[in-house]
Amino acid sequence: MAPAYDNFDVELKQGVPTEDQPHDNLLHLTSGTFIRLEHGVTRDDLRCSWQLWEKSENNPDNFSKANGIDWTKLLTIHPDPVESRDDLNRHERFALWKFLDDLILHGPAYFRCFKQNLSHPEVVEQIPIVKSKQVPAEAMDINQSTVQGNADAITNLCKQAAIGDHSVDRGVENIGDHVVLVHGDLSTCERVQSLQASRGVEKTPWLRFAFVIFVIGLFHLKMACADAIWKIFIQPKQGRADDTGLFKLVAEIRPKETGKFGSKPGFRRMHEVIRHVGIVSRLDCWREMVCKLERPFPNLESWAAAKPSWDEVEGIARKLVRTYLPGMAYSTLRFRPPEIRDEVQENVLLQDQYFMYYEELSYAMDTGDIGRVETCFMPWVFIFKGCGKHKYATQMIRFLHDLYFVYPERLRHAIRMNILCNPSGKPFHFRAIDWWVEHNNLYTKRIHGGRFSNRTKARILKESALIEVYKTIRMTFEKTFALNHRTYRHSQPKMDKTFKKLATYMAKIGLHKQQPRTSKYNIKDAKAEGMHKLVAAMKNRTVGLEDIAEIGDGDVEAEADGEDGDLDV
Repeated sequence: MAPAYDNFDVELKQGVPTEDQPHDNLLHLTSGTFIRLEHGVTRDDLRCSWQLWEKSENNPDNFSKANGIDWTKLLTIHPDPVESRDDLNRHERFALWKFLDDLILHGPAYFRCFKQNLSHPEVVEQIPIVKSKQVPAEAMDINQSTVQGNADAITNLCKQAAIGDHSVDRGVENIGDHVVLVHGDLSTCERVQSLQASRGVEKTPWLRFAFVIFVIGLFHLKMACADAIWKIFIQPKQGRADDTGLFKLVAEIRPKETGKFGSKPGFRRMHEVIRHVGIVSRLDCWREMVCKLERPFPNLESWAAAKPSWDEVEGIARKLVRTYLPGMAYSTLRFRPPEIRDEVQENVLLQDQYFMYYEELSYAMDTGDIGRVETCFMPWVFIFKGCGKHKYATQMIRFLHDLYFVYPERLRHAIRMNILCNPSGKPFHFRAIDWWVEHNNLYTKRIHGGRFSNRTKARILKESALIEVYKTIRMTFEKTFALNHRTYRHSQPKMDKTFKKLATYMAKIGLHKQQPRTSKYNIKDAKAEGMHKLVAAMKNRTVGLEDIAEIGDGDVEAEADGEDGDLDV
């Protein structure tokens, strides 16, 4: 099993502070769950605590040794197979698929006939589809915002699982030389690392917390990606006045929410905007490209009326990838002479590129393609580094480096195959482990745990371990009374008119039309800036964690809000 835990706050609105009991109505609790390790992982695969301790930077014997990380090695973890290489790399082949997928699903109806021609993107390394199992732990009256709070939480979870050190408690199963995979978010990761660093002088793995192998939560990573896009394209106030900027595009489809997007939109809103604006933007690329054909067409509808073949459509899609996702050639655009430089195009191409990175990471997580997830790490490391989210860049580099260059092969297999779960056991339904924890938190805070005068801390803690039992009972009743047709899942919103409105606006302002023009604000290339910072910090081709772990104002971690729909995306 692998424990996962996170903090959650509960407000007891019925409580009345008094002079005798001036308590705070806001409770700071910690929830946890135990995930069964699947895909052939055995206890022997986790027997490597002493082996890792010999190489650990927390080992006093290693204090004099350099602990630099050569991050350039991480760029070659999943090279393109020779048989898959053509004029496009792996990221560009995904972009090719995405351009075609958007045209087929959201373009004129004629293109639906090509749905069978479009196969899924290549799989880098697939996690087998197995229905994941969890056993919710009893929530803990522990404030997890401190290092000691994390030590208490891990100790409590181990006690609930009846594992520990025989020298401390003879009534538990001795952990011995085994390690435990612990899942959590970025802030939890940092506190656990601080805990392990402060306990390095202890004599046993249990007291050193050396048995903890921390696995970063990919759901919070995805939230950080959405937040990075907001920081780059929406947060700068100068860019909001630009008619071609993302803020103006958002105003076209969500005119009543511009205030929220200008401050803190939250994860769900940003996720939907990235998807919706991205779809229409890629369709506008199609429109602009067919206008330049030998036989030009004014719009996609007239092109569809001409009934182009699949080969023609695919050929144009390849041109789209080369034209509107220039990759490393992007930097040359900003050094063009002023009389031909198109600053609007520079901003738009950057936006399209980052949207595509987000789409690829989302697709890889949903499908359980752990290999593709890992190939998405380094582009986002550079973006995080360039936009001020230095802690995420540092932890992603550290996690990927440890995974491939520190951990034994069997431990690496255990982590990679279990970093995502599949609660439903269906294709395209993979979820991050920290998503499952947040989902449990939603049930604990809003559905179970009592109401009105029965809503107390003791009730919440007691019922937190029973949420799976309650779920089973509810499903049994639904089947008994033939309520299988009932669902809480909402149908997908009809976006046709909204997309058409945004597409009309993009065509009006010539969003993807190449012509000499200036912009009111030049979006910075965060990816190139982040790469430059990492290269500048290199010392003998290695980077120490202290060189890349700068503190920036973008390092505040976003919190998932289940009530706001963050868990539905």
